[in-house]
Amino acid sequence: MPPLAATKTGALIVVERDLGLRTFIESGVAMDAKISRDLLLAIFQHTHIARRGGDVQADRIAAAAAFCR
Repeated sequence: MPPLAATKTGALIVVERDLGLRTFIESGVAMDAKISRDLLLAIFQHTHIARRGGDVQADRIAAAAAFCR
């Protein structure tokens, strides 16, 4: 898979710090997956249903396709 920049694909990733992301996580597709290059490229493919954004807790992707209400 080519890098995101090569296909002019944007990626919005939110990293949890002091404020919890539960509301955002619950609005997306639950994942609880270890972060990897291949997983990020797969999530942000134009054809992937969950490509809008991702929420990261610690070293894991908590959800994909999450959005702010």
